[in-house]
Amino acid sequence: MPMDLSEMVNMVGVVVSAVVASGLIQHGFFFVAITSMYYFLYVVGGTFYSFQWDILLLETGFLTSLCFAPWQSLRINQTDQRLVGAWPIRFLLFKLMFMSGVVKIQADCPTWNNLTALEYHFATQCLPGPLAWHAHQLPPMLLRLGVAATFVIEIPASFMLVFPTSTNTTMNPLQPILNALQYVASVAYLAWSSSEMFEVYNVQDSIHNKSIRTGIKLAMTKYDCNRLIERVVPIVVSATLLFTVLSGLRSIATAPRRGLSSIVNCVVCFIFISTTALPLFDLTPNMHQQSMLQSTLRSIRGAPFVISNGYGLFRRMTGVGRYLKDTTNDTGWAGLPPSIVARPEITIEAVIKDAHSISSLDTTNEVWQELTFRWKPGDVSKRPLQVAPHQPRFDWLMWFAALGTYRQNRWLLAFVDKLLKGCPSVIDLLKEPDLSSGVKKITRVRASLYEYDFTRLNTDWARRIPGVHVLENNENQWRVLLFRYPKQVWMRKLSKQYLPTIDQGSASLQQFLYQSEYGVSDCKSMRQQYFGVDRAVLIAMAVWLVCSVVKHFTEKKHEKDASDDKLKVE
Repeated sequence: MPMDLSEMVNMVGVVVSAVVASGLIQHGFFFVAITSMYYFLYVVGGTFYSFQWDILLLETGFLTSLCFAPWQSLRINQTDQRLVGAWPIRFLLFKLMFMSGVVKIQADCPTWNNLTALEYHFATQCLPGPLAWHAHQLPPMLLRLGVAATFVIEIPASFMLVFPTSTNTTMNPLQPILNALQYVASVAYLAWSSSEMFEVYNVQDSIHNKSIRTGIKLAMTKYDCNRLIERVVPIVVSATLLFTVLSGLRSIATAPRRGLSSIVNCVVCFIFISTTALPLFDLTPNMHQQSMLQSTLRSIRGAPFVISNGYGLFRRMTGVGRYLKDTTNDTGWAGLPPSIVARPEITIEAVIKDAHSISSLDTTNEVWQELTFRWKPGDVSKRPLQVAPHQPRFDWLMWFAALGTYRQNRWLLAFVDKLLKGCPSVIDLLKEPDLSSGVKKITRVRASLYEYDFTRLNTDWARRIPGVHVLENNENQWRVLLFRYPKQVWMRKLSKQYLPTIDQGSASLQQFLYQSEYGVSDCKSMRQQYFGVDRAVLIAMAVWLVCSVVKHFTEKKHEKDASDDKLKVE
């Protein structure tokens, strides 16, 4: 079956990306092509391409194409890229890290304020990794120190991304001393920032009036965070623009023959750094000033090409269970309420019958069977799988659907419709061999919402959490933590019905889809997947390997020719 346009764009994008990654050809046109193809997938993909990493890839590709990629040579010259073109990329990384940190404080989420976010994160992230269960068993104090380190990395340390560093490659006897001073100054700055951001407290024993445990929490309030943003953002933006201009002047001085191209590059970088910085000025109401220049830049940012975006990773922690104060364990670790995990998860059940004896009218002796997804949690004994670098967007979206209702996620009803129609390309999203082979068919579908949590080792801090499933076998439990999984990885309890029972050929479902953007279609209008993930990885590796070999021998030949020319001159 021939490929459709999106499959062809995927294949071409994989090949071009592998060529660029190998270093064989890194011309600006190639980066424009990659960014344009991903923008096509972003528009066509709709809901399935509406995540922050998609707009981050597009913004990075846009800045790389116009500011960093070479247009007068085939490859990036490492000695030249220390100048103007690197500043927009460095500023984008600063914006990503800084905004991801400050929005957590602005959200005023108790899990971030109390530094307990990691006590939820490993079990409530979209698709837990293979080490998530093990990390979930770590002591609370260690996890809270990890949250504190996250704040330090995302806020104070992010300024180092736009701090000018030495690019002097000549033999300078003072260079080691300067590097050492820079290192000491960086450590002192981070230590001072940490002391200002966090507060250490002691939990007192009310009976014996003595300190029994030490805790740590965030000292910076939402008001303090807004004041910090209003003070430092204009300084950082102005300093980055100044460093860009100085780098442009240095580029002109070191290469006078390319003065015009250096000037153009400097002007382009100046404009796009200013545009990229606009989301930072939207963080507080006082900074959202509508000057003529900002209005013009905002109109550029508002163009439908995802030029400049705001970011806020894990603004609020999800899967936080309700804490009832009348429980016997009224306090968690270090005087804080217990961290009760309640990860919302959708399970889809279906009535499955033989394909040859299928009859939706016969409802006698029906058995509901839970469908198995390839990546997301389901069965309580299912271990978390390694996903990256593959991104299963369908399983990822199921996590977002659990946070709302099926009326807010109409794509889920389109998925159920295709399941009932037996569309092979949709059934392949599941791990159901009998359905994929066509031996069995689905006649009815329903969905339930569960609350999931990882099982726990028998520790003091785990026993303080109401409702958790503590593993009974205590022998060599730390060996289990380090080397293997328990038989039961998850615990779950039913929360409510998510989707009522839908029969095959449901008129109400067809009417709902007809009125939505998905419409009503049959399986014949859906193409089989031709360019799968496995094939994409193999093609990318093969192209990258071939291009790397060609680049290696090309460089060796150039070195040999240069050496021969030098010998002839001598």
